[in-house]
Amino acid sequence: MPHTDINFVHSDTTPESSSRVEVFNSIAEALKVYPRFKIMPAGGIFETLSWFETLIAHGTERPESAWVLVCGDASHAILLPLQTHNGQVSALSNYYASLYGPVVYGAGDLQVKARALARWFKRQNLNTLNFRPMNLVDDFWVAMRTALRESGFLVDAYFCFANWYLPCEEMRWSEYLAARPSRLKNTIIRSRKKLEASVDFEYVIVREPGDALDRAIENYETVYARSWKQPEPFASFILNLCHAAAANGWLRLGIAKLSGQPVAAQIWFVKDGVASIYKLAYDEAFASRGVGTVLTAALFEYCLDQDRVREIDFLTGDESYKAEWMSRRRAREGVIAFNPTTLHGLLNGGAHFGSRLTAPLLGFTAKARFGKTNKHARTEFVRDRGMKSTTTSTSNVIEALVVGLCAHGLTLTRALHRNGVPVFAFEQHNRNPGLWTNSAHVIQVADINGDALIQDLIDFARSRPHKRPILFLTNDRMTETVARHVDHIREYFDLSWSDNVADIVALLNKSNIESR
Repeated sequence: MPHTDINFVHSDTTPESSSRVEVFNSIAEALKVYPRFKIMPAGGIFETLSWFETLIAHGTERPESAWVLVCGDASHAILLPLQTHNGQVSALSNYYASLYGPVVYGAGDLQVKARALARWFKRQNLNTLNFRPMNLVDDFWVAMRTALRESGFLVDAYFCFANWYLPCEEMRWSEYLAARPSRLKNTIIRSRKKLEASVDFEYVIVREPGDALDRAIENYETVYARSWKQPEPFASFILNLCHAAAANGWLRLGIAKLSGQPVAAQIWFVKDGVASIYKLAYDEAFASRGVGTVLTAALFEYCLDQDRVREIDFLTGDESYKAEWMSRRRAREGVIAFNPTTLHGLLNGGAHFGSRLTAPLLGFTAKARFGKTNKHARTEFVRDRGMKSTTTSTSNVIEALVVGLCAHGLTLTRALHRNGVPVFAFEQHNRNPGLWTNSAHVIQVADINGDALIQDLIDFARSRPHKRPILFLTNDRMTETVARHVDHIREYFDLSWSDNVADIVALLNKSNIESR
């Protein structure tokens, strides 16, 4: 997309009332015009140029079309990386990102910037805007939601995932440990005593670039391969992220060894007083010796007593064990905005808000969808056309997710529903008659065939942490997409062919079927 320069001047005449919105094809292009973005901003790692540059280069499929929006002037500006597809704009974010927000330099009025961006979005005749995951009480996103509404968008928020964290200003390790639940405290003390009494146990925390970091990354990859976790969808992402974090002084890479063999590994980041727990893994052969617990405790102690952080953040996920290590829980949410002056924006908005009105009447509430413990739940994207509420009332009921409501997708949905299986369905196209089925809870998504599908699948699964749905795909393109990311998808879904991916991919080439 060519570089464009659009200037908005608001009704008052103060210097702050003028904010320019510029569009660039890449971060590198934006830096040529706004070099001050190279200055490290305050805030979290996920709102830095280093994060976005690493994610774009090593952690995502290249988007069909990308925008890097810059709004501001020489004294204060924000940079917002986005991806676009068929009139829809979304955050440049995926399963690697636990938060999304703009890169900011200087001090200025965020409300002015937000209004300028909202008006710019409206003038592009975009159908839908979708930003996630974020902290909705952040000043920029509060201003952005208000500005989008003022510009005529239909705006709503939705739940993405739960986030456990620990406020720990002036807290030391001894104080922290004393406040832990007795089960965790005793496990830490007992496992630590046994391991540290062994002459063959050691751990190291690596912070800086160099040979030690290269060895630590190799050790991390060894442990990860021996853990319960699936291989990374982008093999080089973690390596490059660790190098970038070390160069910026954020990295805390912990490695635990027994007899020289790496048995546990964790990646933490520390920036501006916040320690973020990014990756955890341990060799399952040594799980009974508590190697993961002891390494976690060592990093807690280091960040509390050496880094003196004010907060420790467990980032993505609502796993029950996190409640023992942390003290507070909050929601990470998304914002979706529909442009009613475009046909697709009006239809999508009508479907979305119509479902929000009818869902409580039909028994499909946020409480049923996201679980009783989540006070921040939203009911995003759901259209309920009469499904009985009893289908989602128990945690042990098997659920199905059907992607695509074409003729055979609809047939499959009806068959599952007739046999008492609660069915959810993803559909992209507004005019597909399958949208109005009474046999499924229908969720409209931006793309059921491309890489955007992967993030929607993961977000759906994370919103239902006590379920493991069976995934049904209905055409070759979406099957090919899921096959490329199958190691990540099968962490969340049951997929009948997940152990035979190579055979399935080969069969997608219809011309080779006879030869096989």
